[in-house]
Amino acid sequence: MRWSGGRAETYLGHAGRADRAVVRAYSGESRLGPVTGRLVVERMETDGRATRAGEAPFSLAPDTWADLAVPFQAAPGLLRLTLHAEPLRVPQERVPGSRDGRGLGLAVKRLWLAP
Repeated sequence: MRWSGGRAETYLGHAGRADRAVVRAYSGESRLGPVTGRLVVERMETDGRATRAGEAPFSLAPDTWADLAVPFQAAPGLLRLTLHAEPLRVPQERVPGSRDGRGLGLAVKRLWLAP
């Protein structure tokens, strides 16, 4: 599991059998509060351009695990999945005794392409 900041991206190879990208994520302990944002899928062209293939908003209550999914339409090839999260939650500002000054988005446990 890894924490994202306000923006995180990853690249996935797409063989043409999937039509949604899924992220298994955790909002964080209740004192961090809720988090909202969006997932964006883009197909990466051979010349480096990105073409939007799908987008989906999300909203997670505190202390919540969820499978966040974004449907997409793209030809086989390389996909870029970008997670945008807000507001950034800083543990040392919200959790008494914490010395963690990072701005946290979501804790990401797993991501995959699904049919």
